Amino acid sequence: MVWSPDALDRVNRRKRHRSERGRGPSVMNLWRIIDRGLVREAFSGQGACDYGGRWNSPGTRMVYCSEHPALAALEKLVHIQDMEQLRQSYALISVLCPQELAETLSQRLPRNWTGGSARFKLRRIGDQWIASRRSLALIVPSVVLPRSSNILVNPLHPTFGRLQIARPESFDFDPRLRAAAA
Repeated sequence: MVWSPDALDRVNRRKRHRSERGRGPSVMNLWRIIDRGLVREAFSGQGACDYGGRWNSPGTRMVYCSEHPALAALEKLVHIQDMEQLRQSYALISVLCPQELAETLSQRLPRNWTGGSARFKLRRIGDQWIASRRSLALIVPSVVLPRSSNILVNPLHPTFGRLQIARPESFDFDPRLRAAAA
């Protein structure tokens, strides 16, 4: 996994702070942007279950997060069908996940994994990971921002309660994005 300098700095500060206090394991900071009206179910995995995603089939619960708020914003932007949706109110949610509960995808990705032709294979990887319950989180590469990572969370994993989910913050896309798309 490749960390952005800001994210790595935050994680390292937390590691130092925790080790100085003798609090134990390191944590990773995950980020999620969601429509404000859906905040209560932001970590249920219901949206991914209803529609499926790059890493899961419909019927499989999964929560998609990113390693940095900027990547979370880009991931949200690529799924917006109509730029008027940028007027909606969104929420940015930070989540602390113990590093020992996450794993990095070790499987070799299919050829042309960023295209639609690999969707079935990627969904099978994600569905099998969810079913295996090997870890709470799976770190996967981002298609939108190469050399960055998204983090998949299994909302049904027995250690899900160990996530520290922060209060949602208001998040608005810059109005210049709407103007640029017009």
